Amino acid sequence: MGTALVMEHANALAQMIVSEKDKLFDERVEALVKLYRRAEFYLKQGFLESIVCEFHRKKVEMIMQAETKGEITEILKLSKPHFDGKKFVYTSPYAVEEEELLLWSLTSLQGHSGMKGIEDIGNYLRSACRNWWKSFQHRTMTEQKKKDTKHF
Repeated sequence: MGTALVMEHANALAQMIVSEKDKLFDERVEALVKLYRRAEFYLKQGFLESIVCEFHRKKVEMIMQAETKGEITEILKLSKPHFDGKKFVYTSPYAVEEEELLLWSLTSLQGHSGMKGIEDIGNYLRSACRNWWKSFQHRTMTEQKKKDTKHF
């Protein structure tokens, strides 16, 4: 299940082996395992592997850069979007847009709070999808340019 996700996770664990003398080694490994399980759950729900992998990649990067156990704990929390009645606001500096998209998609399957709620969720999902797609295209083009320049 999820070949790209398995490769992402293997890469993250390989990074950990290189930094074995890290004072947060055990916490990082435990966090990576928890994160992988969450990503597997999203895949089992039928979400696009590219979105799940991007969420996973961003969280792994944060975990690897964390300087304290508390920071790792915060990074592992779900990226729950909050609607203040007018707009969506980030509740954590560790929120990842891809995970917000996944969570809103799961939430929308559970039901809505009237037409206003449906409209708000729809607007959020459209915006998040557009932003994710632009980011994905940009990253893909950048990676292709790197590959193309290596051949010369």
